[in-house]
Amino acid sequence: MTTSPCTSVSFVNKSKRIRIALVSTFHLANNPRLVKQADALCQAGYEVDVFATKYLDWPDAGDRSLLAGSSWSVQFVDYHPVRRTRLFWYSRVRKKLAKAVWRISSAYLPDKFVEWIAFRALERVYPEICALVLKKKSDLYIAHGVAALPIAVKAAAKNQGVAGFDFADFHPGMVDVGSEASCEEKISLFIERRYIKKVKQFTAASPGIADAISRFYRLPLPASVLNVFPLRQRPEALRSCSESGPITLCWFSQTIGRDRGLNDAVGACALLPPGSVELHLRGAWAIGYEEEFKKLWQQEVGERAKLFVQGPVPPTQLVKAVAQFDIGLALEIPISENRLICMRDLCTNKVFTYLLAGLAVAASGIEGCSSIFEGAGFTYPTGDPGALASGIGQWVDNRAALQHARSAAWRVAGTCYNWDIEQEKFIATVKEVLRN
Repeated sequence: MTTSPCTSVSFVNKSKRIRIALVSTFHLANNPRLVKQADALCQAGYEVDVFATKYLDWPDAGDRSLLAGSSWSVQFVDYHPVRRTRLFWYSRVRKKLAKAVWRISSAYLPDKFVEWIAFRALERVYPEICALVLKKKSDLYIAHGVAALPIAVKAAAKNQGVAGFDFADFHPGMVDVGSEASCEEKISLFIERRYIKKVKQFTAASPGIADAISRFYRLPLPASVLNVFPLRQRPEALRSCSESGPITLCWFSQTIGRDRGLNDAVGACALLPPGSVELHLRGAWAIGYEEEFKKLWQQEVGERAKLFVQGPVPPTQLVKAVAQFDIGLALEIPISENRLICMRDLCTNKVFTYLLAGLAVAASGIEGCSSIFEGAGFTYPTGDPGALASGIGQWVDNRAALQHARSAAWRVAGTCYNWDIEQEKFIATVKEVLRN
């Protein structure tokens, strides 16, 4: 557990500091939205406790980087296969058994037991992290992720607090169109339906998500708090474009896999003049996808463009890591209602990372648009690599136009799309729910 004092400001009653808990069942490095909220709450003068898990090697460095400068306390449930071997295997077996029981007999079991099974089928260390949170008396418990939702609600009820929930996605709309929901997707919706009406404080990552949630659950419209990033994370100044040589295209994700729009990127690189662009990917390969993608690249592009692949970086370093490139690719595939919302809103992690880093933005959309974010980029109809190549081609032929787009991105991020400004909306929701 890492602890350091929060900074107090005048509007919080210093004789009784308000305590807020943020709950996630993921690594901190996989939940930058929670980290930004924790920082904002500390800056506003609240006592902040974070609850999360640790189980993978690659996000550990990101966790350590985030904790190095944090002003909040954190407690982890660690079920790493080497450090906590017994819990790793016990929780794995427990989750598999719970999912099996759910599939076979959830329709015939008493409601209370169905919930008990559902919690363990969705989150393998649910009992362990729930026990930690229940012990911490707080005024507000904000859940990040559906598995954390019942934990926040139960802790609020036990400790006479209030429960909150942050919608990073429209969870009921995450099932692929034409596909049947998986067991975990069904369990997730079951839990969300049962507990969402017990929540008092809501935020959503975009206006489209807020609207969809409000309509689906018949709730008041959640506050839209965009998933933008702090100004301190970007370089001190905008880098100028090179006057010659290939233009660099950037795409990142935690996982490099299928249904991420990368086929459009490959198709566009095949259509652009030889040697005019480079494609840089950052992330960890999904199982079995590396060979598939590189085969496609060799067949479609070959030596016409260079391909570079690097692993993930900690969230706090991501903006500076992508700032070395020229164009950011924000690619989506309309395979679910949630993805369609992302395409309509253009409010994704990728878009806001590129803007803050000062990259021109090429984004897939429902239809093409020649200018987005005050000239910072364009959208093209998803699935049309020719349209993507045409949009990028205008910058290949005109470096001044590329620099103009990158300057526009840098400007709108500095004046509008950054966490320094957006966090005020989040703090306002906290102050309102605690006042009522």
